Amino acid sequence: MQYLPAKRNCGLRNDEVKSNFSDRELIQGVKKLSARNHILTALKGNRPERFPLTIYTARETRGAVKLIYDGIWERKLRNRGLALIYRAPAFITYNDNLEIIEKKHKKDGNIYVKTIWRSSHGEISKVARIEAGYNTYFTQKKFLKEDEDYTILNKILQEQQFIPNYERINILERNLGDDGLVMIRADKTVYNRLIYQLIDIEKFIEDLYEKKPELLALMDTLEKIDRKSMKIIANAPAQIVQISDNITGPMIGGQRYNKFCAPFYSWTRKLLQKNNKLFCVHMDGHLKSIAEEIGDSDVPIIEGFTPPPDGDLSLKDAKRLWPQKSIWLNFPSSVHIESSEVIKKCTENILKEAPETGFLFGITENIPEKHWFRSLSAILDVLETV
Repeated sequence: MQYLPAKRNCGLRNDEVKSNFSDRELIQGVKKLSARNHILTALKGNRPERFPLTIYTARETRGAVKLIYDGIWERKLRNRGLALIYRAPAFITYNDNLEIIEKKHKKDGNIYVKTIWRSSHGEISKVARIEAGYNTYFTQKKFLKEDEDYTILNKILQEQQFIPNYERINILERNLGDDGLVMIRADKTVYNRLIYQLIDIEKFIEDLYEKKPELLALMDTLEKIDRKSMKIIANAPAQIVQISDNITGPMIGGQRYNKFCAPFYSWTRKLLQKNNKLFCVHMDGHLKSIAEEIGDSDVPIIEGFTPPPDGDLSLKDAKRLWPQKSIWLNFPSSVHIESSEVIKKCTENILKEAPETGFLFGITENIPEKHWFRSLSAILDVLETV
């Protein structure tokens, strides 16, 4: 594979820049190429001058963390080409008939959060454990436990209202400039939202098999909400939209992927194309068992694709099966804690399988605080030589 040499930091290595330019000049960026343009070039299926390395910088939801921390070390990485992806909603939701209550308590050395949704239609609740190391939430008891919970949630969602958040997106885009992109984050599609956020998989599959009317009615409402919200997203002032589906083969299978995901993806792509927006789906799981179904579906960009050792589908096979799709790779999370030499070797191995066009690196998972700078530096060490 032959790639154009990277134009970076006036043609100097990063350590040479460090010795020849002041921190003020580094902050201003010495003839720094646009990371934004590199990203867009790759996502559109072309070959950028250098492989972009992107990282999620924020997510506007409770219990979420940034994957990179502001300061001098973050600045050094960005001056070497690390690009920021700011995930933002295109709208704000509200419901005048809904009261949300949070209660925290300690048990067995852990902090738990009970979230209660209370309305005139009834009450549902979930319980999550706070993971102190990452400040993330692991849901232990989901909202939908009994059949009547389907009806309560359905009525709550039917009363939900949307207010576009376009001014906020414009500000974020202005602030990021050439350092990255604002990614409009759409909710998961109906099947995935249910199994990941709302109901235990065992009850869901049983009730789906039995075609329980309460579940089917809720699924119909969720589909209508998705279409309504996607129309708001389509008019948002940003260039890329992500459906955050966390697709993994064992949790959905090819038949259900084709039934519950592929049709909405196709509808969404047509809608977004009319508004000149790029469209990606977050597929970060084991994809080998549904690779053909993914290839046949109308998704132009596979985002979060995770190769071995964490995923089960090689980059080489993915590009062979999906020749018309761009792949936005998630660097395998388990490798971040290894030595710099192992991280570099993994990066080199990925590059050996990398397609000529439509490919870029990304970081979509949390990296332990003591490892993130060393790991990202090692990845950039390799990308700077390509």
